[in-house]
Amino acid sequence: MNANTNLVLYTEGKEENTLKTAVSVNASNNTINIYEIFSGSALPSVRSSKAISFSIVNGRKYILEMYRLARANGIRITDTLTGKTEYLEVYPTQAVHGSDKEVYAGGLQYDQFGIFWNGGTAPIIHELSCGYFGVKNPLLYIAGDSIMYGYGTNNIDKTFAHLVGAMTGGDYVVSPRGGGKIGGVLEKTQTECAIIKPKYVMVTIGTNQTPTISELQQLIDSIETIGSIPIINCIPCRTNGEQMAANNNILSMGVYSCRSDLATAIDPTASTLKADLSLYVDNGVHPNTVGFKRMADRVRIDLPFLF
Repeated sequence: MNANTNLVLYTEGKEENTLKTAVSVNASNNTINIYEIFSGSALPSVRSSKAISFSIVNGRKYILEMYRLARANGIRITDTLTGKTEYLEVYPTQAVHGSDKEVYAGGLQYDQFGIFWNGGTAPIIHELSCGYFGVKNPLLYIAGDSIMYGYGTNNIDKTFAHLVGAMTGGDYVVSPRGGGKIGGVLEKTQTECAIIKPKYVMVTIGTNQTPTISELQQLIDSIETIGSIPIINCIPCRTNGEQMAANNNILSMGVYSCRSDLATAIDPTASTLKADLSLYVDNGVHPNTVGFKRMADRVRIDLPFLF
């Protein structure tokens, strides 16, 4: 890099209106930056900025990292000569949806990764890589949409996925994202999941788009191809019973499944299951901490072999 280089790392989604996230190092003012989540072609406003505690030296080699650990989005810059490092992280906020439902701070890390030179002297890029810092060969790999991410509480330990993971003794990986659809989960099984190689792959998907029988079969085949055992959960209830079509398809596949719909229904004995709104932070879409606990308790009934 050089003392006036402005370099951006970013990610872009294939789903959910191609949402994007970005971080940057701007050597001209000696800062690292995390931007607001965005969907347009231009960079949005900076959400958080921090002065770098050392100077960028012309021609010196640096490592620039965009990372996500649990729910923190971060950027780190390291001087490879001196070993000095600086980092900046942002965490979920709750200003929009109330005290219980998190708002993605700086966005998630999405499906496609990129880098671009945004001003000053062009850098020389020696290497671009994507890393994974979790466990290999876990008992359980959990994927899906915002419900599996836990978009309903700011306490990560009280989300459905992490409650279930804790019940397994901590031998698990959580890799969902908000707005996810079955095509995105299918791609995960063929890429990162194939590298991580879990024993079981648990998926909750269908709230954003009802998966077809063909899509579900393709997902099941993909999971089995990498040597894992599929668990395709029923999706939680909606107030109008809209989830019934998706869940009928899921239950027809003949694989393991957690009846999350029964756990979140106002009356699990009814012919049409409708949401118990006391278990949601919104109108029967995202469960709250009580709803996540009900779903996790249901796993003990439907999937006892995990424990």
